[in-house]
Amino acid sequence: MPVDLLSREAHHLDHILPSWLALPDALRGTAFLHKDLLPKAVERGVQAVEVSEAPETGPLTLVASYLDLKLARKLGRLVVYSEHGAGQGYAQADGTPIGSGSYVGAIDRAGVVAVLVPGRLSAERHRRSHPTIPAFEVGVPKLDELHREPSRRVGDKPVVAVSFHWECRVCPETRSAFRHYRQGLKRLSQSFELIGHGHPRGMAQFRRHYKQVGIEVVEDFNEVIERADVYCVDNSSTLYEWASLGRPVVVMNAPWYRKKLEHGLRFWSHADVGPQVSGPGQLAAGIEAAIADAPGAADRRQEIVADVYTACDGRGVKRASAALAEIAKEWG
Repeated sequence: MPVDLLSREAHHLDHILPSWLALPDALRGTAFLHKDLLPKAVERGVQAVEVSEAPETGPLTLVASYLDLKLARKLGRLVVYSEHGAGQGYAQADGTPIGSGSYVGAIDRAGVVAVLVPGRLSAERHRRSHPTIPAFEVGVPKLDELHREPSRRVGDKPVVAVSFHWECRVCPETRSAFRHYRQGLKRLSQSFELIGHGHPRGMAQFRRHYKQVGIEVVEDFNEVIERADVYCVDNSSTLYEWASLGRPVVVMNAPWYRKKLEHGLRFWSHADVGPQVSGPGQLAAGIEAAIADAPGAADRRQEIVADVYTACDGRGVKRASAALAEIAKEWG
């Protein structure tokens, strides 16, 4: 059975396209994409079809978002669901998963025959909610090329990237910390060479403010990786992706993040992946600590990366495509 691909947002497509492209020709079906993503597909040599033209029946379909899962399910397709982040999930006060289907461990996985997850923590979270849906640990395929290269050392004039999550109101911890830090960014730019990044869904707001205070805007995360030495972020899978490259991070907390509610991973079991700061007045010191990257801090970062990703060996695409082939054989 071939495997189709369905995606309507670029940051989701980034996670699944390399693995889907690695499938043998006989297993690679059709890519159904939002019209704005069609040029991106052409760059990769993919003759994609606009998602509105997807037929109401079809083979197994690979997606990387809950909204795409619901669309594929509406079309009557069985789905392979790929986690598009580090495996963060959120719980209610009693420990049960929140209602949103966008996170690992969510209740709604109807129509899903298997999931691709980055590593141990996300696999365990998924299995607690769905013990009968197999989880394949694949790492982070989109970073394979970078994982095959040695990590770089912070130079004498480090470039610092600041980045924020979008204002997602699923719970207080999914909200952006931008409004808590925005007034301190201009002053920070006087001490460090800053570039400004953010989640695509919040980038319009971030872009305006960065330009107002004279911070260069860099929207492509791959360019951030290429140019920056230290990464400051509130809540994003890119926090752990950056750490997986052996580079220092600064973790920005906000007053509405509830310290007594344990969601796991970023909140709070693995929040010590880098220095944590509580407001703009602490950012400079946090950056200096990240630049120093003391041996104990680097060791803890490596421990956390090993929990989040099954491996960062440049073989994520191979693991993911092998998993897709196995799933297709099972459901063919």
